[in-house]
Amino acid sequence: MGQKRRRGLVSFLRSVGRQMRLSDFFRLPFLNDGEVGSSAIVIKKATKVGAPVAVIFSSVNSNGFSYFKLFERFEGAITRIYVRDPSDMWYNNGVSENLNDSDKLFQYLHKTIRELKPSRVMCFGSSMGGYAALRFAMSGHVDLCVSTSPQTILDTRLPHTPKEPVDAGGYDLRQDIEALDHRKFLLFFGAADFVDVFNVLRVHWAGATVYPIANRDHLVAEYLYREGVFDHVLKSFIAGESAIGEAISSVLPALDNRVFDPPTFEAISRIVESYYLAADWDLAQLAVGLIEKDTWADAEHILSQYYRKKQNFGAAVDMANRAFKSAPASVKMAEALASTLRSAGRLDEAVEAYERCLEIRPKQYSALCALAELLAEKGEKAPSLRLLLKAQEIRPRLSRAFDLQKKLHQS
Repeated sequence: MGQKRRRGLVSFLRSVGRQMRLSDFFRLPFLNDGEVGSSAIVIKKATKVGAPVAVIFSSVNSNGFSYFKLFERFEGAITRIYVRDPSDMWYNNGVSENLNDSDKLFQYLHKTIRELKPSRVMCFGSSMGGYAALRFAMSGHVDLCVSTSPQTILDTRLPHTPKEPVDAGGYDLRQDIEALDHRKFLLFFGAADFVDVFNVLRVHWAGATVYPIANRDHLVAEYLYREGVFDHVLKSFIAGESAIGEAISSVLPALDNRVFDPPTFEAISRIVESYYLAADWDLAQLAVGLIEKDTWADAEHILSQYYRKKQNFGAAVDMANRAFKSAPASVKMAEALASTLRSAGRLDEAVEAYERCLEIRPKQYSALCALAELLAEKGEKAPSLRLLLKAQEIRPRLSRAFDLQKKLHQS
């Protein structure tokens, strides 16, 4: 080891704590200016001393790091700290043997940021990453927290939650968030997804900038990335602008401000609580009440699933079609229609619906697997295998596509 590199190692060990053993260093999931690989944290420094810092928390099932291409466009102007959770437990179990809970992870990140002496700090993420961004902003100083489609309660009965329950400290963020200054929070969510509406608006955001994106679902972050909204957020932050919401107003897509209406939000909350959390509300009456007043894709979708559970497949398909027509850009509505058609035994229509779903989002893992399974049942093994191989490439840590391929080879 060269003299300069040896001094660098010694300096780093001192900086992370005098009580740390050498073996602890090798358990840190850390690469400084490294390549994106198996590490859970990668730091890539800006060329400018004192540049702002962004901590980017990856979403679930990330093979590399979420939003890597987005942030690398600004490599000279901002230091990037990429973080991912290999266990997909919403960062509650930390990211490694050494940083094995969220408190240790956040303390480590804050310490690293202080040593960088940045001019400003932001955190960023969507879904699981959005939840982590909120918690990181709650744990120490940040100037801006950009959180898209975050969970604020990790009840495992809700969609987009961990596979196992989490400890009380990470379960419900509402009370701790409401105790903060909200001016540093910039939130986006899909207004066509009632669970996302519920997660965000169950918190009373006093002074935060909150954008409900019309006709979009939980995957709204992909749309915002494509439309350049996140690009503008980063440019504004790097430029030192404080009113980020105003700075991006020219590129914002259509909003659905109906969700801010108190009676409407109360109905949405009760629908979510009834459908997912077994609350004793009249689900059908609530959903029909919203639909009669206006177009609500997720009310139609949930009512479709209500009919489906009751084996009323005719009504289920009709309502699923309505939901898809109400939000034709929503992969959730497209996939729900396909799944409902399949349950109704209308397999040819289901194949077409899954194909439409994949036109909206070619990397929709569950739709790739479902369509592959349907085609295999129809004896179309070659296209089924192609879909499964694509699904495996997209989500190599998930087993469904591999299990279906094994089944396909055995048939």
